[in-house]
Amino acid sequence: MTVTDPSKPLLFAAMPFGRKDEPGGARAVNFDALYDECIKPAAAAADVEVIRADEETLGGIIHRPMYERLLLAEIVVADLTFANANVFYELGVRHAARPRSTILIYAQIGQLPFDVAPIRAIPYKLDDGGALVAPDALREELAERLEIAKTDEVVDSPLFQLLEDYPGISLAHEVTEAFRDRALWVSDLTIRTNEVVRRGLEKDVARAALQEIEEEARGADSEQQLLITLMLAYPSIEAWGEMVRIAESLPDGFKAVPTIREQLALALSRRNEGDDRNRAIDIINEVIEEHGESPESLGILGRCFKARWMEKEEGGDAGAARRARHGDRRVPARLRGGSARLLPGREPSHAARPARRAGGLRPRAAGCSSRGVRGCAQGRAPLARLLGARDRTRDRRGPGRRGRGTARAERHARHPTRRLDAEDDRGQPRDPDRGASPAG
Repeated sequence: MTVTDPSKPLLFAAMPFGRKDEPGGARAVNFDALYDECIKPAAAAADVEVIRADEETLGGIIHRPMYERLLLAEIVVADLTFANANVFYELGVRHAARPRSTILIYAQIGQLPFDVAPIRAIPYKLDDGGALVAPDALREELAERLEIAKTDEVVDSPLFQLLEDYPGISLAHEVTEAFRDRALWVSDLTIRTNEVVRRGLEKDVARAALQEIEEEARGADSEQQLLITLMLAYPSIEAWGEMVRIAESLPDGFKAVPTIREQLALALSRRNEGDDRNRAIDIINEVIEEHGESPESLGILGRCFKARWMEKEEGGDAGAARRARHGDRRVPARLRGGSARLLPGREPSHAARPARRAGGLRPRAAGCSSRGVRGCAQGRAPLARLLGARDRTRDRRGPGRRGRGTARAERHARHPTRRLDAEDDRGQPRDPDRGASPAG
């Protein structure tokens, strides 16, 4: 466990890792550079300990260590760039628990939301490539604000400003010290995990390093945050078995989180031992049924069926490959080119298919033939127009090339109550009483 100086205040930086694109994708903010070039040096200059929230690695899951840091850290720096929902939720928790020493920063690429616009915040500028324009100035201003925050008694929480007798929280010194040690230890192992992933080590070396970190994490009250961080690190070295093992060992509350279930499905599909791929498909379909479709869930599901199709095709079984691609009702229709999902137990309904007409779509009337709208009174005039449009296209091939469809459409327009198929093969009207054409 990390040994620190308990006399130093603890700074918690709530911000994502890596590069994040701004809405519209014009440029990206490099949050790692912001932390390394500004926040971390400013903390050193102000003589405070700093830990960072690994929001991205945890897939946006808000967990117990996050609450502890928000409630008990003496100082919090929150980056409001892109108005991330998790960051704003965490800011609300902080403002409800602590009256002061919350510092807000944001990139000047848009206006802050109305509710936080009046709160004092430190802006920073980015160039067209997303890099910091003046990191030195931001670092100096942060160091100055951190130095003030160590002793300042000014209330910056809107809730404490509104309610004079609001109690906030008050914990014993022993509790805060235990939290401090645990938070710094978790931060240290998280940084080590991220470094293993980013350094691009050989798979065996990286696997051994991650397993060593996992042993440390499990040996200290099974910190779930670290286990999730490790689970999401194993894909970088294609350690799918380890990923499945961690996901299945998590408590039920974590297993129910859609992000965890999606990652378990991905790992099962990639490991592909025994019935793994069918399990993966069932898990993703359950997530879609409960929480709706998302790019992540559809991407994993599509990958499962693509892998199945490739296996069949490489095995030389063209029929099985075709069935793997199109014949499974668990495949959402949009993955087959359609627009509605097909789930287990659901079949496509002919009655639900729309009949086309000029100006849009309408449901087929009762009694329509499953072959189309030929036998439906509501469908005759629209079909005549369609047939006419089809044959007008044929007419462009050259003069004098009117097809039978054009003649039929013209007759149909003159007799809208007559069935289109009430003609014989020569195009003559059929005698309804004799069952044959007059010419026959």
